[in-house]
Amino acid sequence: MTSWLTDERQEVADLLTEAGFSGTVHVPSVPLPPLAMVLPGSPYLDEGELFGERAMRLDIWVVAGQGDTPSLADGLDEQIAGIVQTLEGDGITVESVAQPITWKPANGSENLVSIISVRLLVRPPALTT
Repeated sequence: MTSWLTDERQEVADLLTEAGFSGTVHVPSVPLPPLAMVLPGSPYLDEGELFGERAMRLDIWVVAGQGDTPSLADGLDEQIAGIVQTLEGDGITVESVAQPITWKPANGSENLVSIISVRLLVRPPALTT
């Protein structure tokens, strides 16, 4: 059984996958770019706009892959533009897109990454006793 928080992140990952981006809700031990990792943002949960609602923040790590910098930068820009369009088309607020950085996962590779920070309004399930 997964948490409703994981379920919400999975919905965003599924939305990205359906739009042609490889979405996941965890950091794979061997990332295979291009990849969009939907991870908790900060603050993860905050006040919503209506009673019973929460604002959920997510960081979407857009991993372009390995290769020469010019082609990676172009590919990353294309991924970012497509992901932003997909998210906003589904009513998810894009708060910021960070400048690209080099990410070195445990497998020793170096990947060009940008982080898209988003905010969406969610309704946690009612507590059952």
